[in-house]
Amino acid sequence: MMKNLALAGTSVLMSFVLVACSHQSTARRAQPQTVYSDYDTAINGRFALFVDTAAMARDPEFKWSGCDAYTIKLSADVAMRETLLATLKKIVRDSDLVEAPIAPSDLAAAGFDGMIVVEIDEYSVEVDASSAWISTDLTADAELQLSYKVDVAGGRRSGASFIEAAGSHTGPLGVMCSGAGEVAAGAVEKAMASIAAKASERISNSSRLRDEFRTSPTTD
Repeated sequence: MMKNLALAGTSVLMSFVLVACSHQSTARRAQPQTVYSDYDTAINGRFALFVDTAAMARDPEFKWSGCDAYTIKLSADVAMRETLLATLKKIVRDSDLVEAPIAPSDLAAAGFDGMIVVEIDEYSVEVDASSAWISTDLTADAELQLSYKVDVAGGRRSGASFIEAAGSHTGPLGVMCSGAGEVAAGAVEKAMASIAAKASERISNSSRLRDEFRTSPTTD
């Protein structure tokens, strides 16, 4: 009986230690940046948007030895999808997120004129002390790379890869490195805003895609 109680107590203690050493945070949807386009009108179509964020399951890394005992759990996949959607809506008539890519032949039946598939190819976040000496601040650096393709009923109309962006954010260290999660989230949010604008700029300036929608779209 005493042995079982001791084991239970140890289990609770270990669970507490694991939680205490892990700083959790959630990135917010980034404010859409200005999209620089050669055209003064939006693409006149309704697009489905699917974003593969599997690469964003990777946790941020501490580079400063002063935080070696801690880990960061940062959720950013939802914010990435929402940031891309909000930015895309600046350059197309309408767009909605979908849970899976839609085949070109099924787009009209689903109420869409086009399918945009975005894949997050690379994602990394590093958190370091802001100073090599005694520091009360942390700085996070985030890097993102994506590729995309745009299909319509008649086939591929646009696509690009190796679109990259970075973001940096500095904030308070906090007690037991507790500020790390918010600092990491801040860096990721800046990188997301930048890469969403870059991808939207490529899509907006695609002459083949623009040619496809010079006439009225197939959906209302």
